[in-house]
Amino acid sequence: MEQAAAAAAAGGFKAQPLKRSILDGPTFKPHKEKHETTVPKSPLLRTKLRSHSGNPEDHRQQQRPQSQAKERHGSASRPGSAGRQSGGLTQPQPFRLQTEARGAHYQDELAARLAAEEARAKRLRRVTARPLPVTIDVPAVPPKPDKKPLTLPDPFELKSLSRHEEFEEKRRRQLQEEEEAAQRAAQFKARPVHAGGPYVVHESDAPLTVPVDPELATEHRAVDRHEFDEHVNERMREQEVERLRRAELKRRQDEEAVRQYRKKLRFSARPMPSFEHPYVHNPPRSR
Repeated sequence: MEQAAAAAAAGGFKAQPLKRSILDGPTFKPHKEKHETTVPKSPLLRTKLRSHSGNPEDHRQQQRPQSQAKERHGSASRPGSAGRQSGGLTQPQPFRLQTEARGAHYQDELAARLAAEEARAKRLRRVTARPLPVTIDVPAVPPKPDKKPLTLPDPFELKSLSRHEEFEEKRRRQLQEEEEAAQRAAQFKARPVHAGGPYVVHESDAPLTVPVDPELATEHRAVDRHEFDEHVNERMREQEVERLRRAELKRRQDEEAVRQYRKKLRFSARPMPSFEHPYVHNPPRSR
């Protein structure tokens, strides 16, 4: 307070008084509607209706208060819902499956097959007596049957048999001819004696045949081979001479290099200078 009075006396800052209405809170209050507490209810599912096994009338009486409460709460928002009535329970129908149809068809076939087997077994169980023969005068020993001739098999008419017979006949004739020819050749027949003079050889005017040596390709190849060998030997001799020349040149170069190296290694002192005639420098005289 003393500081505020000192500041007011000095003519400094002066704050305005605070309004008390600011501390009282807002001048208006928002309007809040009071709602009833929400009561949780389970939804009405069709599964519950289908799974219910009781009387539909009892179930409808139990659900009637709930449906009336729904109508009271939702009558303002859903017009016309008061006159709607809930229908009856949905009755489940079995599915029409192909497996059931196939099963029924199989059962029918099985029943028909069993009935047919039963009828066949019944027919087999029925006894039927054989009829009596026309006469009962049967001898104790039955007569022997008549003997029938044995069946003789006929040979097959094969072409191979006829061809075999032809071949045998041809071979027989050939052997007979060879035997007759051998007998004729074995008989001795002397040639008749020559009744004329002796045979005289006449001189021939044809020149004598001079044999000529054939020109064989081996000889030409031998000549070519000899020339080739000569060329090869000459080339080898030239290569040997060149090799010896290079070896001699290399030996001389090595000897010269060794001689020069030894010459460099030899120590030779320079001779002493002679002082008998000393050198006197005579500068030119100035004029």
